[in-house]
Amino acid sequence: QVRTLTNMRKDNVLACLPYLKEIAEKFKFTPREIQILHCILGDKTTAEICGELNISIGTVKTHTHNIYMKVQVKSRQELIRALAEHR
Repeated sequence: QVRTLTNMRKDNVLACLPYLKEIAEKFKFTPREIQILHCILGDKTTAEICGELNISIGTVKTHTHNIYMKVQVKSRQELIRALAEHR
């Protein structure tokens, strides 16, 4: 059985990506934001994230905006750079 982020709980996503646990706690990401972040770090486009998580483009953009606000960045490149500094 293939496991996707859609059917993975927050704890399972964090178990698959241990470095996300510390980041998630530091920035107080919601479970859905963690899923979105995992996709962003996997270099997925907004459209790909929509398909994988079965949510609308507007919802992905809202969660992405919330992630940017929490990390205090304005782009995916800045986000990746900022999170790399916390590893």
